[in-house]
Amino acid sequence: WWHADDSKYSLLLQGLATSDKIAGPYKFDHAAAPLGNWSQDFGAFTDYKTGESYSLYSNGDRVEGRDVYISKFN
Repeated sequence: WWHADDSKYSLLLQGLATSDKIAGPYKFDHAAAPLGNWSQDFGAFTDYKTGESYSLYSNGDRVEGRDVYISKFN
């Protein structure tokens, strides 16, 4: 998972690519707006006690977009 964007920094998505090896090569899977939100300052973590994984992100630099989200991966 990573912050996926274009050269104009206008997409604000989370992207997914997979590989059989940590060093790649990677194959692009898809990019999405989690819960319909923009995604900036993206991070991910896995709770070692439950094994559940989450993404953390904000949805913008403007006043109306300064919310911070946490979303559970399914």
